[in-house]
Amino acid sequence: MASRSQILGVLTKARLLKIAWEFDVTGLSALRKADIVSTLARKRSILMEEVLDLLKRDELKAICQELGLDDSGKEKAPLIERITKASGCRKPKKQKEPSFLSKSKDKRSAEETKDTHQTPFFSKAQHLEEIEPGDTDKDGGDFGISDFENEDDGHYVEMTPDLVLRNTTTPAIQVFIDHLPDTEPQDWQPTVRKFTKEWVESKDFEKEGTIWFWGSNAVYQQTGVNEIAWAEFAVPFGFGSGFFDFLLRRLKRLWGSAVKISSYVVVNISEGWSVLCHVKDGKVWQQIDPITWIEFTS
Repeated sequence: MASRSQILGVLTKARLLKIAWEFDVTGLSALRKADIVSTLARKRSILMEEVLDLLKRDELKAICQELGLDDSGKEKAPLIERITKASGCRKPKKQKEPSFLSKSKDKRSAEETKDTHQTPFFSKAQHLEEIEPGDTDKDGGDFGISDFENEDDGHYVEMTPDLVLRNTTTPAIQVFIDHLPDTEPQDWQPTVRKFTKEWVESKDFEKEGTIWFWGSNAVYQQTGVNEIAWAEFAVPFGFGSGFFDFLLRRLKRLWGSAVKISSYVVVNISEGWSVLCHVKDGKVWQQIDPITWIEFTS
C-alpha cells in the first residue's frame, strides 16, 4: 500500500508549500523538501483525497507512475481513483477546483492590512536550527523563480529562496512603535526595506541576505520616561559588516529615540520571528505567503 509520504514526495517543494498553505499549515518555507513531506504526512487532519483533488493532471500522472499504476487518461477522476485505491484513501465525494490563487489573494490582502502588533505567520513553525546561504534542496525542491499564476499580479513571483538564519546571539535594532513621530507611518517595515534597497544598490550586493523581525513588549527608557511599550526588532543576516550600522544610523536619523540597539537576541522561527525582507539577485523581496514574493520597488 502506498504511503502518504510516498505520494507527497513526488510533488515539488513549491507545490507542497501551496498545499500546506491551503490547509493552514504555515512556517514550512525554510525547511527542506523531505521535512515538509514528513510534516504534511503526519497531519491526519489533511485528507489525502482532498490533496489529490487539488493537483493538476500531470502531477497525478507522475504519482501514478511512481506507484506503478496505470497513468493513462485525460481526466483527473480516474487517476485519483487509482491512487486512492492504491493508498487506501477514501474516495473523494466530489471534485473541486484548486483555490490556491483566490486564497493567496485573500491572504495577501490580509497581510497588507494587518496590525503591526499581530503575531507573524511563522509563529506556528517548527524549530529550525540553522540555515546558511548556499544551502540546496537535496530532495528535488524547486529553488528557482517563476511567474506567479495571476496575470493581474505581474510583479508577484513564486520562489523558495535560501533564507539566511544563524542560531547565534546577535544584537537587534529595536523600534518602539508607539514612540515613532506622529508624522511618520506606524508601519516601519517599508522604511527598512527602502533603506535596504538603497544599500544593496550602492554596494552592488549580489549575495543573499535576510532581515528577520519580531515584536514584543519592552522597556522604553528616555529622559524622564521609563515605561513598558511595544517594540519590534530587526536582525539582518548575510549582509556582511557595515550594513547593521548603516541601517541603525538611517533609522535613528529619521526616528530618533524611538530606535535603539537591543540586548543580544536569538532569532528563532518557533518563537514568532518572521521575514521582513530577503535580498536575492540584487533585489529586495517582500514575502506575501510561503512561496509568493513581490519585489520591493518604492
